[in-house]
Amino acid sequence: MQKFDLVVVTYEPFPYGQAATNRLLSYLVGLAESKRILYLCLAGVQKNNLNTKQDGIYKNINFKYLTDPTINNLNKIQRFAYVIYRYILLFFILAFKIKTKSILLYSCKKVLSIEILELCRLKKIKVFRDITEVVGFNYSKEKQSVLKLKRLTRKFNGIIVISKGIFSFYDNIPKSQKYLLPVLVDISRFNITSKREKYFFCCSGANLERDGLLDSLNGFLIFSKNHPEYVLEIASAVNPSDEYHKKCKAIIDKHSDVIHYLGALPSNIIPEKMCKASALLLTPHNEYQTKGFPTKLGEYLASGTPTICSTITDLTGVLGKNDVLWVKPNSPNEIAEQLNYIICNRELSETIGKNGQNLMINKFTINYYKDSLIKFLDI
Repeated sequence: MQKFDLVVVTYEPFPYGQAATNRLLSYLVGLAESKRILYLCLAGVQKNNLNTKQDGIYKNINFKYLTDPTINNLNKIQRFAYVIYRYILLFFILAFKIKTKSILLYSCKKVLSIEILELCRLKKIKVFRDITEVVGFNYSKEKQSVLKLKRLTRKFNGIIVISKGIFSFYDNIPKSQKYLLPVLVDISRFNITSKREKYFFCCSGANLERDGLLDSLNGFLIFSKNHPEYVLEIASAVNPSDEYHKKCKAIIDKHSDVIHYLGALPSNIIPEKMCKASALLLTPHNEYQTKGFPTKLGEYLASGTPTICSTITDLTGVLGKNDVLWVKPNSPNEIAEQLNYIICNRELSETIGKNGQNLMINKFTINYYKDSLIKFLDI
């Protein structure tokens, strides 16, 4: 049996991915300096996949894909078969091929959670879960789903959470079993010195509604009436079956002269896009919170670029008034005003961008949490 201090089980691609992969890397790299770590990836098929190796070592982290990460063009039946196959293979590997002190799950999938919990119960291994958002729930409308999620999560030995909001949300779990690990960043990804270019940048994952993209789009269009020389660049995947995505896509298509849709960019390209932008936008709204401090916001700040952000609780509790440019939720007019402020007050807005960057450097790297996190995970 191969021996590891910690095994991470997740669907997030490795070592190249999006915000979730960056979240894991932000602290696993630090832990791997003294602990032996295995990253087990169940990721499915991805187009233009940069992850061509099925196993290897990256920054001292051992990683292994359960199936070939480069397989393409699977139909629905084949995809379903691969999911079942991966679950069976995962159980076999964890039960008979690997010995570990603890397992960390980064996934909200119910079937996977139950499988990992049962396996760890049989093998008497401690199991933890990293929670960066309460995914996909509108709390006022999906109370039963929320309660089921909380009951299942209670069965873990402990949870790592990214914000005070999520820490409080899981009020059914004792404080001793909760570890607040805020958004961390790898500052070395942002060692880029570039002149500002005349574009604003917005990067989003699959949940455009969570990030409030419509407000960013409408705010930019108000600004653009007086400043047509600026464009808004958007890096994101668009789901044609989602109503919110359709609304965003309609605006993007109608104003393609000033709003440039870049698609889902590889994560190794995004830091440079952030660093060259005149400003970055993340404008979530109160009516649809998944709680948490977005990993992308931490990366926005780490880039040193002035960032416009909504005043929602999980963010104002971490950031000061001089770290970002605040706007009220659901307020395109305020977004437009802040965009105008940035281009008219270059020196002051750059100071705000630098403040945000310094905050991330001084308080949001793994060095400040390493020893206590190792103790919490019992590794």
